[in-house]
Amino acid sequence: MGTLIILHGDQDPLVPYTQSEAFYNRIVEKGLEDRVDLFCIKNGGHGTREFFQDLTKKTILGFFDKHLKE
Repeated sequence: MGTLIILHGDQDPLVPYTQSEAFYNRIVEKGLEDRVDLFCIKNGGHGTREFFQDLTKKTILGFFDKHLKE
């Protein structure tokens, strides 16, 4: 398995945030907690502009630095 970043808006009207939490928890239960990160996008909907803010970009770049520079 590769690495996985999960980004989910806490105001998503289509997919409940709990879906991403459950997915993340299943991966952790399998002992792969070092291969996955879950980030909640505050006030984010379903692919809304909050996903493209500077903080989100920094979070994604930090994830790539952590996992791709190993």
